Amino acid sequence: KKDQVSLFGQTIYKHANTKLINLYGPTEATVDVSCYECNFDQIPDSIPIGKPIDNIRLYVLDLYGQPVPIGTPGELHIAGVGLARGYINREELTRQKFIDSPLERENRLYKTGDLAMWQPDGNIAFLGRIDNQVKIRGFRIELGDIENQLLTHEKISEASVLTKKLSGEDELVAYYISEVSLEVSELRNFLAIKLPDYMVPAYFVQLEEMPLTVNGKLNRKALPNPEIKADENFELPVNELQKQLVDIWAEVLDLQADVIGIHSNFFDIGGNSLKLINVVNKINRAFDTTLTVAEIFGFPIISRIAEHMSKGEEEEIIDFDNELDQMDETIGLLNQIKG
Repeated sequence: KKDQVSLFGQTIYKHANTKLINLYGPTEATVDVSCYECNFDQIPDSIPIGKPIDNIRLYVLDLYGQPVPIGTPGELHIAGVGLARGYINREELTRQKFIDSPLERENRLYKTGDLAMWQPDGNIAFLGRIDNQVKIRGFRIELGDIENQLLTHEKISEASVLTKKLSGEDELVAYYISEVSLEVSELRNFLAIKLPDYMVPAYFVQLEEMPLTVNGKLNRKALPNPEIKADENFELPVNELQKQLVDIWAEVLDLQADVIGIHSNFFDIGGNSLKLINVVNKINRAFDTTLTVAEIFGFPIISRIAEHMSKGEEEEIIDFDNELDQMDETIGLLNQIKG
Protein backbone atom coordinates (compact mmCIF):
# COMPACT_ATOMS: atom_id res chain seq x y z
CA LYS A 1 0.00 0.00 0.00
CA LYS A 2 1.12 3.52 -0.75
CA ASP A 3 1.02 4.69 2.86
CA GLN A 4 3.13 1.75 4.01
CA VAL A 5 5.74 2.39 1.31
CA SER A 6 5.77 6.07 2.24
CA LEU A 7 6.27 5.23 5.94
CA PHE A 8 9.11 2.85 5.05
CA GLY A 9 10.75 5.58 2.97
CA GLN A 10 10.50 8.17 5.72
CA THR A 11 11.97 5.86 8.36
CA ILE A 12 14.06 2.81 7.38
CA TYR A 13 15.16 4.04 3.94
CA LYS A 14 15.87 7.57 5.17
CA HIS A 15 18.07 6.43 8.06
CA ALA A 16 19.61 3.19 6.71
CA ASN A 17 19.24 3.54 2.93
CA THR A 18 17.46 0.16 2.94
CA LYS A 19 15.71 -0.82 -0.28
CA LEU A 20 12.11 -1.99 -0.38
CA ILE A 21 11.32 -4.58 -3.04
CA ASN A 22 7.81 -5.85 -3.72
CA LEU A 23 7.86 -9.55 -4.67
CA TYR A 24 5.01 -11.51 -6.24
CA GLY A 25 4.48 -15.16 -6.98
CA PRO A 26 2.41 -18.27 -6.16
CA THR A 27 3.64 -21.52 -4.64
CA GLU A 28 2.95 -23.27 -7.97
CA ALA A 29 5.79 -21.25 -9.51
CA THR A 30 8.30 -21.55 -6.65
CA VAL A 31 6.86 -18.47 -4.95
CA ASP A 32 8.63 -15.44 -6.48
CA VAL A 33 8.26 -14.66 -10.18
CA SER A 34 8.38 -10.84 -10.34
CA CYS A 35 9.86 -7.95 -8.40
CA TYR A 36 9.48 -4.18 -8.15
CA GLU A 37 11.94 -1.85 -6.42
CA CYS A 38 10.02 0.98 -4.78
CA ASN A 39 10.92 4.55 -5.67
CA PHE A 40 10.28 6.75 -2.64
CA ASP A 41 10.40 9.96 -4.67
CA GLN A 42 7.41 8.96 -6.80
CA ILE A 43 5.14 6.46 -5.08
CA PRO A 44 2.21 5.27 -7.25
CA ASP A 45 -1.24 4.91 -5.73
CA SER A 46 -1.05 1.17 -6.32
CA ILE A 47 2.32 -0.57 -5.99
CA PRO A 48 3.10 -2.74 -9.07
CA ILE A 49 4.29 -6.33 -8.78
CA GLY A 50 7.05 -5.39 -11.20
CA LYS A 51 8.84 -7.27 -13.96
CA PRO A 52 9.62 -11.00 -14.31
CA ILE A 53 12.77 -12.29 -12.67
CA ASP A 54 15.40 -14.31 -14.54
CA ASN A 55 14.24 -17.54 -16.19
CA ILE A 56 10.57 -16.56 -15.74
CA ARG A 57 8.17 -15.32 -18.41
CA LEU A 58 4.89 -13.58 -17.61
CA TYR A 59 1.91 -13.22 -19.93
CA VAL A 60 -1.33 -11.27 -19.49
CA LEU A 61 -3.91 -13.09 -21.63
CA ASP A 62 -7.58 -12.68 -22.51
CA LEU A 63 -10.29 -15.36 -22.31
CA TYR A 64 -9.07 -16.83 -25.61
CA GLY A 65 -5.46 -17.19 -24.50
CA GLN A 66 -4.25 -14.21 -26.52
CA PRO A 67 -1.98 -11.42 -25.18
CA VAL A 68 -3.82 -8.20 -24.31
CA PRO A 69 -2.53 -4.70 -25.13
CA ILE A 70 -0.77 -2.49 -22.59
CA GLY A 71 -3.29 -0.99 -20.18
CA THR A 72 -5.85 -3.78 -20.72
CA PRO A 73 -6.70 -6.17 -17.85
CA GLY A 74 -6.33 -9.90 -18.32
CA GLU A 75 -5.37 -13.08 -16.46
CA LEU A 76 -1.72 -13.39 -15.47
CA HIS A 77 0.01 -16.58 -16.71
CA ILE A 78 3.47 -17.83 -15.73
CA ALA A 79 6.02 -19.81 -17.70
CA GLY A 80 9.61 -20.78 -16.94
CA VAL A 81 11.84 -23.14 -15.00
CA GLY A 82 10.17 -22.42 -11.68
CA LEU A 83 6.87 -24.00 -12.64
CA ALA A 84 5.73 -27.01 -10.64
CA ARG A 85 4.73 -30.27 -12.34
CA GLY A 86 1.21 -30.06 -10.93
CA TYR A 87 -0.85 -30.94 -7.86
CA ILE A 88 -0.23 -34.28 -6.18
CA ASN A 89 -3.17 -36.67 -6.69
CA ARG A 90 -5.28 -33.89 -8.23
CA GLU A 91 -5.12 -34.54 -11.94
CA GLU A 92 -8.25 -32.58 -12.86
CA LEU A 93 -7.08 -29.44 -11.07
CA THR A 94 -3.64 -29.84 -12.69
CA ARG A 95 -5.24 -29.93 -16.15
CA GLN A 96 -7.23 -26.79 -15.34
CA LYS A 97 -4.34 -24.74 -14.00
CA PHE A 98 -1.29 -26.03 -15.89
CA ILE A 99 -2.13 -25.63 -19.56
CA ASP A 100 -0.28 -26.12 -22.84
CA SER A 101 1.14 -22.82 -23.91
CA PRO A 102 -0.33 -21.27 -27.06
CA LEU A 103 2.74 -19.02 -27.13
CA GLU A 104 5.63 -21.41 -26.43
CA ARG A 105 6.09 -24.83 -27.97
CA GLU A 106 6.66 -27.74 -25.56
CA ASN A 107 6.13 -25.46 -22.57
CA ARG A 108 3.28 -25.02 -20.16
CA LEU A 109 1.65 -22.01 -18.56
CA TYR A 110 0.27 -21.71 -15.07
CA LYS A 111 -3.08 -19.88 -14.84
CA THR A 112 -2.77 -17.77 -11.70
CA GLY A 113 -6.38 -16.60 -11.50
CA ASP A 114 -5.00 -13.11 -10.84
CA LEU A 115 -6.17 -10.09 -12.77
CA ALA A 116 -3.23 -8.02 -13.99
CA MET A 117 -2.26 -5.36 -16.51
CA TRP A 118 0.93 -4.35 -18.30
CA GLN A 119 1.89 -0.73 -17.63
CA PRO A 120 3.68 1.50 -20.19
CA ASP A 121 6.92 1.34 -18.15
CA GLY A 122 7.07 -2.47 -18.44
CA ASN A 123 5.86 -3.20 -14.93
CA ILE A 124 2.79 -5.28 -14.18
CA ALA A 125 -0.05 -3.95 -12.03
CA PHE A 126 -1.90 -6.43 -9.84
CA LEU A 127 -5.66 -5.72 -10.01
CA GLY A 128 -7.09 -8.48 -7.84
CA ARG A 129 -8.50 -11.96 -8.24
CA ILE A 130 -10.58 -12.92 -11.26
CA ASP A 131 -12.98 -14.72 -8.94
CA ASN A 132 -13.55 -11.32 -7.31
CA GLN A 133 -15.51 -10.28 -10.39
CA VAL A 134 -19.21 -10.08 -9.65
CA LYS A 135 -22.35 -9.17 -11.54
CA ILE A 136 -24.67 -6.63 -9.92
CA ARG A 137 -27.92 -5.64 -11.65
CA GLY A 138 -26.51 -6.67 -15.02
CA PHE A 139 -23.14 -4.93 -14.62
CA ARG A 140 -19.91 -6.91 -14.32
CA ILE A 141 -17.77 -5.41 -11.56
CA GLU A 142 -14.19 -6.03 -10.43
CA LEU A 143 -14.27 -5.63 -6.65
CA GLY A 144 -10.57 -4.78 -6.61
CA ASP A 145 -11.26 -1.62 -8.62
CA ILE A 146 -13.52 -0.33 -5.84
CA GLU A 147 -11.05 -1.34 -3.14
CA ASN A 148 -8.20 0.46 -4.91
CA GLN A 149 -10.23 3.65 -5.16
CA LEU A 150 -11.17 3.48 -1.48
CA LEU A 151 -7.50 3.15 -0.58
CA THR A 152 -6.76 6.45 -2.30
CA HIS A 153 -8.77 8.16 0.45
CA GLU A 154 -6.20 9.75 2.74
CA LYS A 155 -7.98 8.58 5.91
CA ILE A 156 -8.49 4.93 4.92
CA SER A 157 -5.68 2.45 5.63
CA GLU A 158 -7.35 -0.83 4.62
CA ALA A 159 -10.39 -1.67 2.51
CA SER A 160 -12.26 -4.70 1.26
CA VAL A 161 -15.40 -4.94 -0.86
CA LEU A 162 -17.67 -7.94 -1.37
CA THR A 163 -21.25 -8.79 -2.21
CA LYS A 164 -23.83 -9.91 0.32
CA LYS A 165 -27.40 -11.03 -0.15
CA LEU A 166 -29.40 -8.25 1.51
CA SER A 167 -33.07 -7.36 1.08
CA GLY A 168 -33.38 -10.30 -1.30
CA GLU A 169 -30.68 -9.17 -3.74
CA ASP A 170 -26.91 -8.96 -4.05
CA GLU A 171 -25.51 -5.67 -2.75
CA LEU A 172 -22.00 -4.23 -2.67
CA VAL A 173 -20.66 -3.76 0.86
CA ALA A 174 -17.45 -1.85 1.56
CA TYR A 175 -15.42 -2.52 4.72
CA TYR A 176 -12.69 -0.12 5.72
CA ILE A 177 -10.35 0.82 8.54
CA SER A 178 -9.81 4.42 9.52
CA GLU A 179 -8.56 6.15 12.64
CA VAL A 180 -11.39 8.68 12.38
CA SER A 181 -15.12 8.33 11.91
CA LEU A 182 -16.21 8.93 8.31
CA GLU A 183 -19.70 9.81 7.12
CA VAL A 184 -21.27 7.43 4.62
CA SER A 185 -22.27 10.39 2.45
CA GLU A 186 -18.62 11.51 2.35
CA LEU A 187 -17.46 8.09 1.16
CA ARG A 188 -20.26 7.81 -1.40
CA ASN A 189 -19.43 11.21 -2.84
CA PHE A 190 -15.70 10.38 -2.85
CA LEU A 191 -16.29 7.22 -4.91
CA ALA A 192 -18.98 8.78 -7.11
CA ILE A 193 -16.34 11.11 -8.55
CA LYS A 194 -14.12 8.17 -9.51
CA LEU A 195 -16.56 5.36 -10.31
CA PRO A 196 -19.88 4.88 -12.14
CA ASP A 197 -23.01 4.78 -9.99
CA TYR A 198 -23.41 1.00 -10.18
CA MET A 199 -19.94 0.51 -8.64
CA VAL A 200 -20.59 2.65 -5.56
CA PRO A 201 -21.35 0.31 -2.62
CA ALA A 202 -24.78 0.42 -1.05
CA TYR A 203 -23.31 -0.06 2.43
CA PHE A 204 -20.15 1.06 4.21
CA VAL A 205 -18.91 -0.64 7.39
CA GLN A 206 -16.09 0.76 9.48
CA LEU A 207 -14.02 -1.83 11.37
CA GLU A 208 -11.28 -1.63 13.96
CA GLU A 209 -9.40 -4.44 12.18
CA MET A 210 -9.97 -6.86 9.32
CA PRO A 211 -10.72 -10.47 10.30
CA LEU A 212 -7.92 -12.83 9.23
CA THR A 213 -7.57 -16.56 8.70
CA VAL A 214 -4.92 -18.63 10.49
CA ASN A 215 -2.74 -18.06 7.40
CA GLY A 216 -2.98 -14.30 7.82
CA LYS A 217 -5.26 -13.76 4.82
CA LEU A 218 -8.50 -11.79 4.86
CA ASN A 219 -11.35 -13.91 6.17
CA ARG A 220 -14.19 -12.68 3.97
CA LYS A 221 -16.70 -15.03 5.57
CA ALA A 222 -16.13 -13.34 8.93
CA LEU A 223 -16.97 -9.85 7.66
CA PRO A 224 -20.23 -8.83 9.37
CA ASN A 225 -23.47 -7.84 7.68
CA PRO A 226 -24.01 -4.07 7.62
CA GLU A 227 -26.19 -2.77 10.41
CA ILE A 228 -28.24 0.37 9.84
CA LYS A 229 -28.57 2.48 12.98
CA ALA A 230 -30.23 5.80 13.70
CA ASP A 231 -27.70 8.61 13.19
CA GLU A 232 -26.97 11.61 15.42
CA ASN A 233 -29.44 13.82 13.50
CA PHE A 234 -32.26 11.31 13.86
CA GLU A 235 -35.73 12.85 14.12
CA LEU A 236 -39.07 11.07 14.16
CA PRO A 237 -41.83 11.96 11.68
CA VAL A 238 -43.90 14.95 12.82
CA ASN A 239 -46.97 14.38 10.64
CA GLU A 240 -48.90 11.62 8.90
CA LEU A 241 -47.32 12.29 5.48
CA GLN A 242 -43.78 11.87 6.83
CA LYS A 243 -44.80 8.73 8.71
CA GLN A 244 -46.23 7.13 5.56
CA LEU A 245 -43.09 7.99 3.62
CA VAL A 246 -40.94 6.38 6.32
CA ASP A 247 -43.07 3.23 6.11
CA ILE A 248 -42.60 3.09 2.33
CA TRP A 249 -38.83 3.46 2.68
CA ALA A 250 -38.75 0.75 5.37
CA GLU A 251 -40.66 -1.65 3.09
CA VAL A 252 -38.42 -1.06 0.06
CA LEU A 253 -35.14 -1.09 2.01
CA ASP A 254 -36.20 -3.98 4.26
CA LEU A 255 -35.44 -1.95 7.39
CA GLN A 256 -37.18 -1.25 10.66
CA ALA A 257 -39.03 2.05 10.46
CA ASP A 258 -37.53 3.20 13.77
CA VAL A 259 -34.04 3.56 12.20
CA ILE A 260 -35.26 5.85 9.41
CA GLY A 261 -35.46 9.49 10.40
CA ILE A 262 -36.89 12.39 8.44
CA HIS A 263 -33.32 13.55 7.67
CA SER A 264 -32.00 10.13 6.58
CA ASN A 265 -30.50 10.05 3.09
CA PHE A 266 -32.01 7.25 1.01
CA PHE A 267 -28.67 6.32 -0.57
CA ASP A 268 -26.82 6.27 2.77
CA ILE A 269 -29.01 3.53 4.21
CA GLY A 270 -28.84 0.99 1.39
CA GLY A 271 -30.78 2.71 -1.38
CA ASN A 272 -29.89 2.57 -5.06
CA SER A 273 -31.39 3.74 -8.35
CA LEU A 274 -33.60 0.68 -8.82
CA LYS A 275 -34.93 0.86 -5.28
CA LEU A 276 -35.61 4.56 -5.78
CA ILE A 277 -37.84 3.72 -8.75
CA ASN A 278 -39.74 1.32 -6.49
CA VAL A 279 -40.13 4.05 -3.86
CA VAL A 280 -41.45 6.56 -6.39
CA ASN A 281 -44.01 4.06 -7.72
CA LYS A 282 -45.24 3.26 -4.21
CA ILE A 283 -45.52 6.97 -3.31
CA ASN A 284 -47.48 7.75 -6.48
CA ARG A 285 -49.88 4.85 -5.85
CA ALA A 286 -50.35 5.71 -2.18
CA PHE A 287 -50.94 9.45 -2.66
CA ASP A 288 -52.24 9.54 -6.24
CA THR A 289 -49.35 11.79 -7.27
CA THR A 290 -47.14 11.96 -10.36
CA LEU A 291 -43.68 12.33 -8.80
CA THR A 292 -40.72 11.45 -11.02
CA VAL A 293 -37.48 9.70 -10.09
CA ALA A 294 -35.55 12.82 -11.08
CA GLU A 295 -37.52 14.93 -8.60
CA ILE A 296 -36.75 12.70 -5.63
CA PHE A 297 -33.19 11.95 -6.76
CA GLY A 298 -32.38 15.60 -6.13
CA PHE A 299 -33.52 15.47 -2.49
CA PRO A 300 -33.69 11.82 -1.28
CA ILE A 301 -34.65 12.85 2.27
CA ILE A 302 -38.04 12.29 3.93
CA SER A 303 -38.49 15.88 5.12
CA ARG A 304 -37.63 17.31 1.69
CA ILE A 305 -39.91 14.90 -0.16
CA ALA A 306 -42.81 15.67 2.18
CA GLU A 307 -42.18 19.40 1.75
CA HIS A 308 -42.12 19.03 -2.03
CA MET A 309 -45.35 17.02 -2.04
CA SER A 310 -47.13 19.50 0.27
CA LYS A 311 -46.01 22.41 -1.88
CA GLY A 312 -47.34 20.66 -4.96
CA GLU A 313 -50.76 20.19 -3.34
CA GLU A 314 -50.92 23.86 -2.40
CA GLU A 315 -50.11 24.87 -5.97
CA GLU A 316 -52.87 22.61 -7.26
CA ILE A 317 -55.35 24.22 -4.86
CA ILE A 318 -54.27 27.70 -5.88
CA ASP A 319 -54.59 26.83 -9.55
CA PHE A 320 -58.06 25.41 -8.94
CA ASP A 321 -59.15 28.61 -7.17
CA ASN A 322 -57.89 30.65 -10.10
CA GLU A 323 -59.92 28.56 -12.49
CA LEU A 324 -63.06 29.15 -10.40
CA ASP A 325 -62.43 32.89 -10.40
CA GLN A 326 -62.02 32.87 -14.17
CA MET A 327 -65.25 30.89 -14.54
CA ASP A 328 -67.09 33.45 -12.37
CA GLU A 329 -65.76 36.27 -14.53
CA THR A 330 -66.85 34.46 -17.69
CA ILE A 331 -70.34 33.87 -16.31
CA GLY A 332 -70.56 37.54 -15.31
CA LEU A 333 -69.66 38.65 -18.84
CA LEU A 334 -72.22 36.32 -20.38
CA ASN A 335 -74.93 37.68 -18.07
CA GLN A 336 -74.00 41.22 -19.10
CA ILE A 337 -74.27 40.27 -22.78
CA LYS A 338 -77.66 38.65 -22.22
CA GLY A 339 -78.81 41.72 -20.28
